[in-house]
Amino acid sequence: MKNRISLLFITTGIIVAVCSLTLASDDMDKGLALYSDGFYYSAYDLFKSEAKRGNAEAEYMISLMYYNGHAVGKDLVEAFRWCKLAAEHGDARAQVNIGSAYYNGQGVTRNYQEAVKWFRLAAAQGDTKARFNLGVMYYQGQGVARDFSEAYKLYKLAADSGYAPAQSNLRFMDAEDRGVKQDSKEASGGCKPASEQAQAKAPGNIDVMYESDKLNKDKSSQSKDNYFQMRRTKTPIKD
Repeated sequence: MKNRISLLFITTGIIVAVCSLTLASDDMDKGLALYSDGFYYSAYDLFKSEAKRGNAEAEYMISLMYYNGHAVGKDLVEAFRWCKLAAEHGDARAQVNIGSAYYNGQGVTRNYQEAVKWFRLAAAQGDTKARFNLGVMYYQGQGVARDFSEAYKLYKLAADSGYAPAQSNLRFMDAEDRGVKQDSKEASGGCKPASEQAQAKAPGNIDVMYESDKLNKDKSSQSKDNYFQMRRTKTPIKD
């Protein structure tokens, strides 16, 4: 009889745990919907509740709210703190934003080595922008030893995901005979061969901000709501 009671207790506990996770997911979805509709105070309350449970997405959304001044006073330091919590909990978007914050010195002292660290973590999760940004840093020798071959490999990974800036940088490198030589058409993702783009300039560092995947899907990367943008720099230095 005791064994049956224990089994029932354990089974009930599992059911309760599953229900709790479902409720948490529902609260997060409600918070995202409220945020999208501009009900920031209500959204903040739900995000804050979820953040106490260690929900990385909730921590990330709170960081956005501090950055944009939604329901709370605009505060880059608090935005960075919450974003770093989300990044430490494995959110790739947050890791990219933290890398960008270190790159730009937003909410924290500029540190290229730390930027590389966080971009690498996001890149390891397959994040296209993180791969591109690492490529930029290897190309320019920021936070790492300058390495055209590594830059090319990272651009190629991002380009294979259809990322236009990476495709452009590959064309630039092909035209300059830098990095790993590959068929220009393949390297540029089907775009015009590098020989036709010899005069084209590779773009500098681009925006690497992320918001929630469920929010602002139609906004361009130049939106005023962009979070911890990686600023544009001069065309990559020529030897």
